[in-house]
Amino acid sequence: MNRHGFTLIELTLLIAIVGIIAVYALPGFIALSGDSREAIREAEAQAVRAGISLARARDLMSGGSGEPPSSLDAAGSCCFGNVLDAPVSDGSWTAEGDTYTHRQTGKSYRYDSRTGEFIKDR
Repeated sequence: MNRHGFTLIELTLLIAIVGIIAVYALPGFIALSGDSREAIREAEAQAVRAGISLARARDLMSGGSGEPPSSLDAAGSCCFGNVLDAPVSDGSWTAEGDTYTHRQTGKSYRYDSRTGEFIKDR
């Protein structure tokens, strides 16, 4: 007799093994999600820092003194329209004065317009 397919016991064992593997693997996948949000936030903060440096260089090239931008936001844009060619417009950052907060991670950064530093608050 030619046997095709699996028996009920074989399928039950397979499902049990997959379930055990999932129980151990799921926490790792959940941690990856949080890590990716942190990485995105830090990449955006680095892009803002690079934009500040570029704005200072442009000011020097046009005969200015290389002062940092007085504000990171262009009129009517949030966030970082003064220093990024493509401002962050997905609502992931909020601005209140010179403090910028990343909504998903709750981390805040402060912009010092005198020095041009974009510093993460502790």
